[in-house]
Amino acid sequence: MPLNDKPPASVRLFFALWPSPPVRAALASLLPAVTGRRVKAEHLHITMVFLGQQQSDRIPELLAIARAVPFPAMPLVIDEIGYFRRNRIAWAGSQHPPPALLDVRRELVDALAQAGFEFDSSSAFKTHVTLARDAAPPPVSQFEPVIWELEGIALVSSHYGANGLVYTVLND
Repeated sequence: MPLNDKPPASVRLFFALWPSPPVRAALASLLPAVTGRRVKAEHLHITMVFLGQQQSDRIPELLAIARAVPFPAMPLVIDEIGYFRRNRIAWAGSQHPPPALLDVRRELVDALAQAGFEFDSSSAFKTHVTLARDAAPPPVSQFEPVIWELEGIALVSSHYGANGLVYTVLND
């Protein structure tokens, strides 16, 4: 194998809720409601845990953790557009996320910590999809809530390619 074909020793990873094509289309329909650097439709997701740079050889262990954390199928209603003032992020989220989803996140964080993964778990979790960065506060807008049937957690890698940010879902 040529030297430049060797997999990287570390990779930028996160666990996410990854939408199906119809949910992604519904979420993308909210992008015109916000200003700033809009997220590409194919990148819309909810980050459950951001892991940052991790050793590539630990990916199988992370996939095993994702499979081991119980994840009951549940609906998530995306029914509000909001704004994180400090980071200037416009987002769409759920006013009332299912308690079971918060339990899944807590179990995921606990399993990762128990396995010795280092990541920042200090910030509060807010069930949201980032719509735009460097955004102005979005106007209050009414929209048809997006019903997202959640079925599991995706392990996603991200890197910058020739055409910008590339996300790759690593689960089967």
